[in-house]
Amino acid sequence: MNLIGKKSVLLFGGVAISSSVLGDITSLDDATMASVTGQAGITVEINSAELTIGEIRYQDKGSIAVRDIRVGGADRTNFFDNQWIPTSAKSDKLDNLKIDIDILADGDFVAIMKPAGTHSVVDFGISTGEWLLQSSAGVDGTRLINSLDITGLGIDARLRIDNQTSHTFIESTWGVDDLDVDFGFLGVRVANMKIAGSNYFETLGTWGAGSAGILDIGAELDLEIYTAIAHGGHTALGLNLTKFEADVLIPEIYLGSQPSIGAISLNNVSVTAETVIYGH
Repeated sequence: MNLIGKKSVLLFGGVAISSSVLGDITSLDDATMASVTGQAGITVEINSAELTIGEIRYQDKGSIAVRDIRVGGADRTNFFDNQWIPTSAKSDKLDNLKIDIDILADGDFVAIMKPAGTHSVVDFGISTGEWLLQSSAGVDGTRLINSLDITGLGIDARLRIDNQTSHTFIESTWGVDDLDVDFGFLGVRVANMKIAGSNYFETLGTWGAGSAGILDIGAELDLEIYTAIAHGGHTALGLNLTKFEADVLIPEIYLGSQPSIGAISLNNVSVTAETVIYGH
């Protein structure tokens, strides 16, 4: 996104003005200009959006390809055993999303993402087809993932680019109600996986199924992105996971074609990590 900073203000007289009316013309100084321009920021509302990509391929000597990517709406109303989306708003398109964009007084770029309408969440659906390893000739080989499908709710997200340090900070709160993934090369399939807030299991234990509110369903994920210095002194991509807090439920795990071997729950998961990424 390109943002325009101070904008020139041009005042044109559209009619003839008598010399008796026209007084001294005084130019506006910087302080005055700042008080009349660039104060409101920009708001973008997304009412119906869908992204599809036939294939994303990372090429090294060989390559890895991800096919049939789609990002849109969940086309559902019920999540976490409650109705979160009005029936009239059910859609397979990404909607009900508002992004407020501002440049702060210190020059920081800020974008705040939140629901735009009367319901307090944004439903989303993400899916892919095959994830494949390929030879240098582009021939398909091992199928890492047969399919991936995720539906859930976005609650809020914030992005800030610090004008002084050039670091980018992302804070997000979201819940995954249904994650299905088929690891083809392992013969392992996971179905109906949930990722919720770190109070989710405690709320269900106290109040029962369907009792989770907006403060319970949202996992928290915060990232810091910046230019780092790797071992050897060369620049690299710094990608720090500064916060991930969630409860995770995997109710169905399949090995081969046999029935589910059982369920796994991970209570009060908390992860932080500092990473540096570069080519070799």
